[in-house]
Amino acid sequence: MMQLFCRSALVLCTVLLAACAVMKDRVQQLDNAQRAYEGAVRWGHFDIVYGLHRNDDGSTPIVPDNLANYRVSAYDVLSNSVAADESSAEQTIRIKYYHPEYMSEHTLNLRQHWVYDPQTNLWLVTSPPPRFE
Repeated sequence: MMQLFCRSALVLCTVLLAACAVMKDRVQQLDNAQRAYEGAVRWGHFDIVYGLHRNDDGSTPIVPDNLANYRVSAYDVLSNSVAADESSAEQTIRIKYYHPEYMSEHTLNLRQHWVYDPQTNLWLVTSPPPRFE
């Protein structure tokens, strides 16, 4: 059931981002993708978060079962830059999160590498997804 939900969410996200691709330039598409990513992290929709990541072999990483146990308390963009040819971007983010059972806040600083895929008209993250521990 969870895998079906993940696939459905990924398809929906892909369709929405692809529709935006027709109407907007790459930088605007990147902004939209990064905002969607932020919203998904903030609200705990990790199926969408992981759906925007790609492993080195092009596959989508598997969503860990324990992510439903964590809550995000803050998401901050620390830096953001786009390559001159608008085919890649770097973003540094800070995520603060906690486990409700332990009530101890933790911080992740992540540097993300975003790549534009011209075949799908999507921006994807090629760096590893956030890991909450």
